[in-house]
Amino acid sequence: MPLFAAHKRDRGFTLIETLVVVMIVGILAAIGIPSFLAMQNNKKLENAVVKVESALKGAQQTAMKNSKDCIVTLPTGSDAQLTSNCLASGDWSISGVNLTRPSSLATLTFDFKGRINNPGNQGIIVLSLPDGSMPQKCLAISTGIGLMRSGNYDGSNCNTP
Repeated sequence: MPLFAAHKRDRGFTLIETLVVVMIVGILAAIGIPSFLAMQNNKKLENAVVKVESALKGAQQTAMKNSKDCIVTLPTGSDAQLTSNCLASGDWSISGVNLTRPSSLATLTFDFKGRINNPGNQGIIVLSLPDGSMPQKCLAISTGIGLMRSGNYDGSNCNTP
């Protein structure tokens, strides 16, 4: 009798065993995929907020560093392109996210001290996904010294988490 001879029963998995494993994997995937997609959409929204905030803070810092006015233009709609006269890395593109803002924030001008030149330029920039599947995020800009804070948008206020 050969050493590695297998019994008839020990040749592998049966069709029923394989189907049970495939069904279990399918059920786990069906449970996990929506959570993964929600996490991915939330991350896309958070990254867009970070990009807008980074562009504004970069312009503010450049204005202070070079002692000159820096202007940032904030367009509305999806696939917005933030433009500035003083961002070192050029224009910033926000893709796959809707950007809405009050008309007073169409252009922000930071002076040599990093302040927003026009004190009327305050408000909330709201970022959302085009399909509305996630809660909206926001970036609140204060007058005077140009402070910015990000958070969740509840329809009228920018609440920090």
